Amino acid sequence: MSAYLRIILCMLFFSSTSYGMSWQDVWWRKDQQGMKLLKQGQNAQAAQTFEALPWKGVANYRAKNYDKAEEEFKQQTGFEGDYNLGNSLALQEKYPEAIEAYERAIKQNPKFEDAIYNRDLVKKIVEQQKANKQNPKDNKDNKDNKDNKDNKDNKDNKDNKDNKDNKDNKDNKDNKD
Repeated sequence: MSAYLRIILCMLFFSSTSYGMSWQDVWWRKDQQGMKLLKQGQNAQAAQTFEALPWKGVANYRAKNYDKAEEEFKQQTGFEGDYNLGNSLALQEKYPEAIEAYERAIKQNPKFEDAIYNRDLVKKIVEQQKANKQNPKDNKDNKDNKDNKDNKDNKDNKDNKDNKDNKDNKDNKDNKD
């Protein structure tokens, strides 16, 4: 029986090292392995390793795979899932959906300051975008006003040059007399 155990242990050791796993990884669950990868900054690999949806979503989010993170967070329940969903939606510039997700998180946990802050921030972004769309004429007017000021400055400079030329001409005339 001990020979059989030795053979199994050798097979486990050599098979795990051939796949780039450590001996310790053989005994760890997928989520533990994913957590280790996440701590090492190997976010994309961690996302593939995790089985638990919350951690799979976090790893995708950290790997900047916001669309994949969104799908993972949509499957979660609770205020943290809605908050994380809001974050992934906001980074994809899906602002109305992000606000809705933050609202759901706040409804479940009214004192969730991060969700309140992020919701308010996204609302400001939306308001700014609306203001920019509604006032493109104002932006054009500001440019026109700057152009008009530049033209006036150029005209003033020309007038000053003309006045100097006139003065020079007068001085020349006085010298002739």
